Amino acid sequence: MGIRKHFEKKPEGDLKLQDMSLEQEKAEGLKFDSETEISKTDWQRMKDLLEGYRQNNQWWLFAIQVMNLKILFPDRVSEFDLNDSAWQGMKKQLESYRQHNNGYAFANQATSLKILFPDRTAGLDLDSSWQKMKNSLEGDRQNNQWWVFADQA
Repeated sequence: MGIRKHFEKKPEGDLKLQDMSLEQEKAEGLKFDSETEISKTDWQRMKDLLEGYRQNNQWWLFAIQVMNLKILFPDRVSEFDLNDSAWQGMKKQLESYRQHNNGYAFANQATSLKILFPDRTAGLDLDSSWQKMKNSLEGDRQNNQWWVFADQA
């Protein structure tokens, strides 16, 4: 009980240490329900965006977007058409990042592939690029690029 409650209940009498606690209101949780907040039209537009990324071979954008949608709607993953062509395109993008020593982009693409294709990532040899990713992270730290550091970490 807080101090105010102590005096409301018993205006006279000894005040105890436990009566001197700060009163805190209960924090309300997140009030976003993806099933009700995202309309059928919104959903179709997101799927159309994905299809545009696929058609234009923008596999980095495709991977990030479909990963986010899978997290929001795990039961709708079958609607994303994650076929062998999508796997090959995203894998090719990952290899491009590896060849260009782009640790930040490589880490993001690898994360997307691990979430989207957990059964297929064993052959990607991610361990060989681990040191490059760590070096990229350290470079971001030293250059005070905290948004990149936080995103990659």
